[in-house]
Amino acid sequence: MLLPHPSLGLKGLGDIQTWETPAIELWDAWLFAELDAEAALQRWWDSSGSARTDAFAAYGAALEREESAARALQARLGRLGSHAAA
Repeated sequence: MLLPHPSLGLKGLGDIQTWETPAIELWDAWLFAELDAEAALQRWWDSSGSARTDAFAAYGAALEREESAARALQARLGRLGSHAAA
């Protein structure tokens, strides 16, 4: 299964049928989103002046992408656990 183009962000992951997506792909998506959020946080900390406002907005967007990826992974792992218990 193909994931959305990275330029679309991870917001569309909620529409993907996560039970068909290998868990490792969702973990990768979460990991890259987490690393992006970490880098955005560092840019915000390092920024000053008017750039600080833009850096904060970028950090907020990165956090939203990380949360979306984490939810998709959580949904997939929850389904794996329920199948294993059955």
